[in-house]
Amino acid sequence: MQLERNIDKIVEAVNSGCVVCLPTDTLFALSCDATNPVAVENLYNIKKRDREKKLPIFFSDLEYVQEHCYIYGAALDLANKFWPGKLTMILPLKEDSNIARNVFDIEATSVAVRIPGDEMILQIIKTLNRPIIGTSANISGTNNIGSYEELEAQFRNDNILILKQPNYEFKPGLQSTIVTFKDNKPIILREGAISQREISQHQSSDL
Repeated sequence: MQLERNIDKIVEAVNSGCVVCLPTDTLFALSCDATNPVAVENLYNIKKRDREKKLPIFFSDLEYVQEHCYIYGAALDLANKFWPGKLTMILPLKEDSNIARNVFDIEATSVAVRIPGDEMILQIIKTLNRPIIGTSANISGTNNIGSYEELEAQFRNDNILILKQPNYEFKPGLQSTIVTFKDNKPIILREGAISQREISQHQSSDL
């Protein structure tokens, strides 16, 4: 029941355009409605993030990703292997997607996408019926945050909702691995929880 109440509270806040902080399967994340440009702009301001840098987007399942992005070949193969999980992929955005255009450089045609391995976040996205932003909850250029106390100290002057579950100790892990593609081959932009070796081994096993 506590989980359900938390989801209702988060969904209500995101629906109203608020920025929220959620524990994920990797790090704490700052989130908002990825289709709401005002909420996205507010998140950029809170995080003090360069507008030219993409904001990762969380989806609830592969079918939902396919509604917004083109995913095929090596990308689809990695999705089937590592999603839900700690892999972020740069994918071409479909022209009719309602993702807010200030999520990424206006001239770009791709977005950073992940299906997190956290059941609560997946339920939040399904309840919202909209994708959400999923970027690390820290000021750009600072270290990743490892506790609720650090979160509250860093964002004490910002109007965000921090989801805290009673009797739940969140232990942040490694950040997700980010992969892009060239000529249908994965190129690692940032190695994180999933290693280059794991990705290479999986690619080799499919040859």
